[in-house]
Amino acid sequence: MKLQEQFEEIEKLVEAKNQKAINDYLLANDMPNFIYELAGYKEIREKKVTKIGINVLKVCEKWIPSFKKRPTKKNVEEIITYNNSYFPTKDHIMFFYTYSYGDGSGVEGADTLVDIISSERISFNKEDLVPELKKMKELYEPREGHIKCHYCDRQRLPKDIHQKTIISRMYSNCESPLRNYCNDRPCASYDQMGSEG
Repeated sequence: MKLQEQFEEIEKLVEAKNQKAINDYLLANDMPNFIYELAGYKEIREKKVTKIGINVLKVCEKWIPSFKKRPTKKNVEEIITYNNSYFPTKDHIMFFYTYSYGDGSGVEGADTLVDIISSERISFNKEDLVPELKKMKELYEPREGHIKCHYCDRQRLPKDIHQKTIISRMYSNCESPLRNYCNDRPCASYDQMGSEG
């Protein structure tokens, strides 16, 4: 068997493992049409699922071996070794999606199944995100008599805010104007560290 044929044969075995992991997941679960994600405190964004795949870097921590023009014996040995240590499971599944911004521009991306299951801000069910959206609105939505923290954007009562200047080279006099920060959180320190570079 030629090296090219050997390489392609092993590639097919790797792809068959990917397809088995996906099929095992789909046997127990329906293919979702949408992924829902909190978009700040204003809305729940709907992302259309376009396909399902495997995050190969999570399985093996490296990409599947490849070659430039023709595979060498070393390339074939590499893909055989890769295949022998490559065992994807449902924890490696990714859902690819698209969604549109209000201006009509499109965005493509992917979320892993593990991230969707473990996150409070991403879900297959829109209703699961409603309590978290309500919590976000309470923290971040502008309210009368409240001041926004410059770093974390939380709405705070004036008594819970202190003012500080940030020292940085990006300002003409090396100091920012006075900014508002949370009293009980390290927001000012984090902003200072982020400005040092």
